[in-house]
Amino acid sequence: MSEDDEEVPVFKKPYYYYSRTVKGQNYPIYARKKNSLEGKEEILAYALDTNGDEHYHLYFKDLETGKLLESDTIEDCDGSVEWCNDSQTVYYMTLDHIHRQDKVFRHKIGTPPFSDTLIFHEPDEKFEVQIEKTNSEKFILVDASSSLTREVHVLDADNPNAELKLFQRREHRHKYYVDHQGDKFLVLTDGGGKYLNFKLASCPLNATDKRNWVDVIPYDPFRELTSIQPFEKHLVIFERSNGLERMRIWPADEKDGGYLKFSEELYSTSTQNYNSSIIRFSYTSLLTSKCTYEYNMDTKERKLLKQKNVPGGFDPSLYTMRRVFAPVPKETSATAPFDTPVPDKIPISLLYKSDLFKGDGSNPCFLYGYGSYGFSLDPVFDQKLFSYVDRGFVYAVAHIRGGGECGRAWYETGKFKHKRNTFTDFIVAGDFLVKEKFARHELMAIEGRSAGGLLMGAVLNLRPDLTHVAVASVPFVDVINTMMDASIPLTVNEYEEWGNPNEKDYFDYMLSYSPYENLRKDVKYPHLLVKAGLNDPRVQYWEPAKWVAKMRNLKTHGSETDPDRRDLIFDCKMGSGHFGESGRYGILREVADEFSFVIDRIEKQKKKLGEQSVPLLDLSSYTDLSNADVGGKVLFATDDFFGVAENMLLPTEPVWDAERFTKFGKWLDGWETRRKRTLGHDWSILKLGLPGRIVGFAVDTAHFTGNQTPYISVQAANLSDDLLPFEQYPLKRRSEMGTAASEEELAAAEKLGTDKWVEILPVTKLNPGYEATRRHLFEAKEHDKAWTHLRVNMFPDGGIARFKSLGVVEREWKKGDEEMEVDLIAVENGGRALGASDSHYGRPSNMIARGRATNMGDGWETARNPNRPKIYVLGPDGNVVMPGHHWVIFKLCHPGLINILELNTEHFCGNFPESCVVEGTNQPAMSTLSDLNSAEWFTVLPRVKMGPNRTVYFAKEKGELDKTNVERVVTHLRLVIYPDGGISRVRVWGRVVV
Repeated sequence: MSEDDEEVPVFKKPYYYYSRTVKGQNYPIYARKKNSLEGKEEILAYALDTNGDEHYHLYFKDLETGKLLESDTIEDCDGSVEWCNDSQTVYYMTLDHIHRQDKVFRHKIGTPPFSDTLIFHEPDEKFEVQIEKTNSEKFILVDASSSLTREVHVLDADNPNAELKLFQRREHRHKYYVDHQGDKFLVLTDGGGKYLNFKLASCPLNATDKRNWVDVIPYDPFRELTSIQPFEKHLVIFERSNGLERMRIWPADEKDGGYLKFSEELYSTSTQNYNSSIIRFSYTSLLTSKCTYEYNMDTKERKLLKQKNVPGGFDPSLYTMRRVFAPVPKETSATAPFDTPVPDKIPISLLYKSDLFKGDGSNPCFLYGYGSYGFSLDPVFDQKLFSYVDRGFVYAVAHIRGGGECGRAWYETGKFKHKRNTFTDFIVAGDFLVKEKFARHELMAIEGRSAGGLLMGAVLNLRPDLTHVAVASVPFVDVINTMMDASIPLTVNEYEEWGNPNEKDYFDYMLSYSPYENLRKDVKYPHLLVKAGLNDPRVQYWEPAKWVAKMRNLKTHGSETDPDRRDLIFDCKMGSGHFGESGRYGILREVADEFSFVIDRIEKQKKKLGEQSVPLLDLSSYTDLSNADVGGKVLFATDDFFGVAENMLLPTEPVWDAERFTKFGKWLDGWETRRKRTLGHDWSILKLGLPGRIVGFAVDTAHFTGNQTPYISVQAANLSDDLLPFEQYPLKRRSEMGTAASEEELAAAEKLGTDKWVEILPVTKLNPGYEATRRHLFEAKEHDKAWTHLRVNMFPDGGIARFKSLGVVEREWKKGDEEMEVDLIAVENGGRALGASDSHYGRPSNMIARGRATNMGDGWETARNPNRPKIYVLGPDGNVVMPGHHWVIFKLCHPGLINILELNTEHFCGNFPESCVVEGTNQPAMSTLSDLNSAEWFTVLPRVKMGPNRTVYFAKEKGELDKTNVERVVTHLRLVIYPDGGISRVRVWGRVVV
């Protein structure tokens, strides 16, 4: 940070107000100068909280004499203050026994505080009071608000003895906000919920009842109006759509306004001069430090006043900032009030250092989340984060439901009885980052604070394997006990956020996710740092304390003799509150502690894993040997009552159809047996479509949420040639719902002795098929052996949506095979896609699958280059300059010589690559992406132009392959595309070298 710094002064007639910091001093100095910045600096006084409990003393200081007016000191108040325009009268608020702003007093300078006048009292404990002055400085507003309802009273700021006037009486679930402009009030209203994203209305100064409100901006359900800032001749409107905030400038004499265009996140305005046509605002992003601008609303001129200095030679061009979207699972989709549209994707903001990002899933990742109160986690510049990013971390922010990033509907579908969506969204975001190769679970760290600490506790209970490290700061983890005690601060007025647990349906729902009650003994939790403040009035210190104590009692992090014991650290600050250290140096020390905890555990884990370039159990580059598309078959199943076993082997994602029933019951897309009422357990026999070595299994229990099989095991055999006993014991497969194996069929199957086959997956627990828990990856034993058949055991019964046997095709090459021309990269011959720099849509392995692609999703496509130029231009060689590229690496089925390359862009009509290069290497011992990317590569196909929706061939005999390397043996190929785009299929015709 810059230790000596100064904010840009703001002029409010007749003073310039600003703050500055001085090296060595913990806190900023607040100052003002009269009429000119060359004038004498005058120090201002503020309310002080010295121990973090948010009880303030309000001090007054004579700026001419420099003396405190000690007799005016107001003790134990909220800390907020608004001045009347006489500069002698102030309004302030006090707190009740549950730390709620409930009363507004008027104080005249020079009179003792005990004689102050009470002008407003809010007795309803669900409501809190706020005071604020309109930008015109004509009125002071007294707001009483709960989570769902808001009521405003108005005071004349020119009259120190003004009486409070009700603007519009409160109505349950009606929220409205008021400001003043000229001869009217402006009102943002949600209309009792039917305008969930707010509309803007106006009314006369002397007729404020809602019957007199007239639309200024009609309601648009796809755009949230977040706030307004009136000026004498203009109106500034802040909106949020598509997860981003925008600012609209509206001249008072016109019917509409234009948007102020920025390429990055727009941020808040500061104190304004109502009579001016100049608005002061700032903007920032993950890569842009705070820029303070002035914009002349008449001339439309924009002037940069200051960009916050970043010490150390910061160069934003070295980093990549992007936003990706994880699909919201269908089973967690929810309807917002009044059918307000709800987005179907979870935005995730990303930041990483470009040259350290590998794109193969091996980067560590730090994922942050909050998701409550409609608060938006807008991505702002934070220099501290580069301690992570410069170490190769991908920094990510999950904008999950319960937050306000995507409008009020996004918030409403993450509160009350939709609260679990907040937790599952975060898990979906983490899994998405792993799936898209931004991260790996074994090198992931997550953090949340306050309500985000509740997020951490719930996520760790649901998916303790999501992350390796977690930080839960001042976490709200004792939900039931806290919300049942109305004497605790923030309880009663939180009923409209979480629900009232004194009502049984809410009690049961809140109990289902409360972190304290749902701690698990059967799994190991990640390394965990828990932080608290002794004086915290928002989350009392005993909540995290008892949570930690229970975890220690349950040994959730391992016993003392466990060699893989995880750290559980409780850090309770004895002199701070909810927000930790208050001084800027103290904050840095506290952050350094947190960062060192995370980085130390991640670095140790990287060392333990041998810094593998692909994640443990990253099976994405392996072939599904049992898939129906490659010839996988079910030879036998004990039961097919609700769904036939063949469903397990389908190549498609399992689907949910709420309306579909059969005569046997609810239809689910998978293999489901009837409830067992006899001896034994259910099992099936599979024949692999592609015999080979099995590295692991992917088991999906999607939609089987109360009827999944609780345990599974797999046995294997190699029954090729003379070992195949099915001629002796033929099996008839009916594949019909509502059936079970007959006694004769069961006897024939048992004669095969499948129960004696080699166990390659021992009995293993399966989770329910919720989106956050449905996907399972298991490592196979004996993965150096080739198999042809599997026995899949359910214990005892239930359902499985999909079952994949992931491995490597085994083909025995022999003398004479070098005379055959084969597809050296085909999956059925043993070719593999090892990884890619990006996989936005589809998978690299699709390019070497059988047959032609059926659509774009059946190929491989990258995201558009986020750093592409705004305008494409010609380079000195006469070609369009296309910066950026992406790559994918293939392992051939066998070392070989290439005769023909076939590249297919079928279905990619507007998103094909501009050009491509194909390279080769001969590295039979190399298998990791990091090794291969650093290997010596030679050109196989020089850079060639690509086109839409076509198949092109490049033949050795036509001289189209690189002549200098055409006789070189190849073990791996690297396809490089410029600058981005998609390819459907790749074929590599040639001869093996035996």
